[in-house]
Amino acid sequence: MDRTITKQFINTNRQTSKVITPERLAFISGIAFSVMQFGAMFYFIILVFPQMGPPDATAQHVAFYTQHGATLRLGNYLMTLPLPFFLFFLGGLFGFLRRPETGDSTLSTAAITSGAIVAILWPLSAVLNHIGLDIAQARGDAATIVALDAIGAYMLALSALPRAILLAATSVRLLQGRPLLRWISWLGLVSAVISIVGSATLVDGQLFPVLALGTLLFELWILFLSIALLRK
Repeated sequence: MDRTITKQFINTNRQTSKVITPERLAFISGIAFSVMQFGAMFYFIILVFPQMGPPDATAQHVAFYTQHGATLRLGNYLMTLPLPFFLFFLGGLFGFLRRPETGDSTLSTAAITSGAIVAILWPLSAVLNHIGLDIAQARGDAATIVALDAIGAYMLALSALPRAILLAATSVRLLQGRPLLRWISWLGLVSAVISIVGSATLVDGQLFPVLALGTLLFELWILFLSIALLRK
């Protein structure tokens, strides 16, 4: 009887320690990051984009910046708020990818370095967008305000390149040592190709829908990967 109780106590402690390990918390952070990003996207889709109008609606853009600046400032903050969760997720992912059974460490280093760059570029665009808000509140030049409004799309297109490296390097790494994650790996590779194509938005603005699709797939990839690694 005593041995049975002791074994149950040990198993319970093992299960508890498994739940609260830093690596598992990192993957939970990945899930939280994805959920918060989707929440911020819905905020913009529902409260910001309809009132701003199409990109060429200069007067409508300036009016929104002047009259509803607080709405946009909150949206920009919601875009930067998930940053700590993404960085913590990268830490857990790096530890997982560096395990001996997953092969050489070159790809894991490239993945995490690229992820750190992505973490900086996209939230930075939200902060820089506040410059346009400040100019609008000061009754500044309309053309300058609209030009600064394009910072988000340009920075997102720029971040799509290191994002492609993060997706491709991680996916190839997982294919080397984790066959149960193959479908997530292939999703990552497809998303990497779409991200590279979407980065050409820097040259042709008509490619923005491809850029938006690549961003959506990236968020889904992080969500699926975090859930899969958490379960493992």
